[in-house]
Amino acid sequence: MNHLLKPKVLILLTAIFCIGIILGIFIPMLIGGGGSSASVGDRLILTGNPQNAGLNIPLTTVDATTAGWIDPILCAPGRGRYFTKDDSSNLIVLYNNYENVAGVYIRSDVEMPEPWKKIDSLKGGGGIELIDKEHWGLYTFFSDPIEACQRPDSDTVGTGGTGYSGGHAVRDYQPTPTPTVTLGATVIITQISTALSSDSRTFSVINPADQTNITTGIKSSQIGELLSSLTNTQEGTSQWIDNISHIGLTGDAEAANITTILTSAKSDNLKVSLWINDDNQINLIEITASITHDGKEFSKLTLSPE
Repeated sequence: MNHLLKPKVLILLTAIFCIGIILGIFIPMLIGGGGSSASVGDRLILTGNPQNAGLNIPLTTVDATTAGWIDPILCAPGRGRYFTKDDSSNLIVLYNNYENVAGVYIRSDVEMPEPWKKIDSLKGGGGIELIDKEHWGLYTFFSDPIEACQRPDSDTVGTGGTGYSGGHAVRDYQPTPTPTVTLGATVIITQISTALSSDSRTFSVINPADQTNITTGIKSSQIGELLSSLTNTQEGTSQWIDNISHIGLTGDAEAANITTILTSAKSDNLKVSLWINDDNQINLIEITASITHDGKEFSKLTLSPE
């Protein structure tokens, strides 16, 4: 009988502990009264007992890195930047691109009730794996997570989209940040172009102006060749495709590189944007340039998996 009660007791104790943690989060928030770090108060403490010192969460990314939290650089749309620490495996702190704390993610290895969610693994911006095992997770946000990846020099966070309406687009999400060069973007594109060499998918080239197919059967290796030539790689806007948020990346390519996907085409220098899911899989590419192909002129072409 006792051995049957132990798991239930463990779950109950974990639930009580997590409720205490959440109360520890929201008590200072209610005192401060808002979503930004300025309105959270002068401290953010996770504790099972408000009378104890608890764990002090840095309010800014500067304080977080000083305290040993690791900055992932890339921002996961609708969530934020996942800061991790070796001695805090069950806790991840979320910061926005204004460098302020935006929320926390708490992990439990035992079954938890709603609103906890059971997931196989957790990945952050750019598909970086943070937790590689099945667990129950709970997000606590202090401000609107949709704005987490907005750049400080961006005027607004839009919900309109990029105008792409091909077969794979269901809903667009565009926080309209001003792209900034990051080492992460370069590394991710390099990884993607390498992975495409063994990808069996084929892509269609579409004229977004009227949604007509320009050509089909473009091999993944051809896409990889195009991406491997990109320079000035940057983090771009994000977009929802098939109801999944995709991180955006951009880069520049020389005019001659248009022939990697359209053999007889000519163009001026290319601006290439691509959108990838958490598994670093491309589901949309947009090429902007003055392109001539098969006697027709195009200012923009999109590529999507067939």
